Amino acid sequence: TAFTNGPQAWRLIHDLPILAVVSGHIHWAGYSRVDQTHLITLPSFTENIASNNSHHNPGIYSTLELGATYLTLKSFSNGYCFFNLQL
Repeated sequence: TAFTNGPQAWRLIHDLPILAVVSGHIHWAGYSRVDQTHLITLPSFTENIASNNSHHNPGIYSTLELGATYLTLKSFSNGYCFFNLQL
């Protein structure tokens, strides 16, 4: 969803049995889908998205839960869930 060489990368993995690609250290959370593959970006965990104080890191993290028929990915900042993707 964010790489400038996305089309080339996609051609490399297009025929592989990949359900999802998760890319970290992008500066926003995002989701797209190409054919049957889910493409997910996560924000950089060093970004300070919740505080005006650039020296305060509020504890940014993500969780990924995989089940037989579902995927749930959530990103949190200081306990606040700012990205919730359920597939």
